[in-house]
Amino acid sequence: MTEQNKTNILVYVGCYTHESPNGLNLFSMDLNSGELSSLNHGIEQTNASYIAIDSNRMRLYAVSEIEEGAVFSYKIDPATGHLTFLNQQPTYGGAPCHLSIDQTGSCVYVANYSKGNVCVYPIQEDGSLAEASDIHQHEGQSLDEDRQEKAHAHMISPDFNNRFAVAADLGLDQLVIYDMDVAGKKLIAHKEVHIQAGAGPRHFAFRQDGSFLYAVNELNSTVTVLAYDAEQGNAATIQTVTTIPRDYDAVNYCADIHLSKDGSFLYASNRGHDSLAAYSIDKDQGTLTPIGHYSTLGKTPRNFVLTPDGEYVLVANQETDDIVVFKLDKATGELTDTGHRAQVSRPICVKLLEI
Repeated sequence: MTEQNKTNILVYVGCYTHESPNGLNLFSMDLNSGELSSLNHGIEQTNASYIAIDSNRMRLYAVSEIEEGAVFSYKIDPATGHLTFLNQQPTYGGAPCHLSIDQTGSCVYVANYSKGNVCVYPIQEDGSLAEASDIHQHEGQSLDEDRQEKAHAHMISPDFNNRFAVAADLGLDQLVIYDMDVAGKKLIAHKEVHIQAGAGPRHFAFRQDGSFLYAVNELNSTVTVLAYDAEQGNAATIQTVTTIPRDYDAVNYCADIHLSKDGSFLYASNRGHDSLAAYSIDKDQGTLTPIGHYSTLGKTPRNFVLTPDGEYVLVANQETDDIVVFKLDKATGELTDTGHRAQVSRPICVKLLEI
């Protein structure tokens, strides 16, 4: 970026491609004002529903959420942010919906929703992906006969120590914990942590010190707080809170969850109530106290992201085709509308990159 644009940050948006061929779109955000500007760069990748960025090697990885799923790798131009295709690999499972990169940048981990498995992909020297080096199939079912008839892996991510990887399985009501063999590019089954039956764990977030894990549950609109033992690779439930108002009785499905930069606040997205639920976090106990609900000013908020400076929250409203920018009050955790928007077809995932 040029000197005059050093306050800007790149915004990559993964999208469903039902109405536009561009699954990946690029914007710039002014960190002084929160304004978003299109950089008129799109990549035709079908249903790019989740993105992960290796900022050190300037590589971007994205899943293609289709029945014959795939994971793609791209090189990021450090001057413009533009993407150049490197390669793709099959994900050996339908509807891949999440991916992450381990802390050393050596592997990409993919969760396949339809098949209910997780895969490991070694990252090669140029940033492209080798064939899958490991695949783990989840087995079982849970309470909801329609949504939990079998395993549905929805997220996988290494912990901060890069020792264990945690997978959220919506179909099993479990967090499946794996021992990470980083050198061998393998995962070793380690522990299964049960969430409330019928909850449907979808995404999770670690507190910055790794002592607590927060899982957002899609099916019963709750957040489960778990004490996380980073040495033993275990987690234990200590609290469950609702994400919707007590008097709300319409359909709602949770989607995403993130903590503020300083770990003082937590946010979870509601699809149906179309809001972000906000909570303050007890510093010592890790428990949550509700702050309130903030309309996302659009329909079906999927994923959202907080800027690295902790000043803004960007929300992807899938059904109203927009990214809405909110200002975050670091003292209270409250959100206010900046008035800034970006129009983009069916936004699903938002990731940021400082260059």
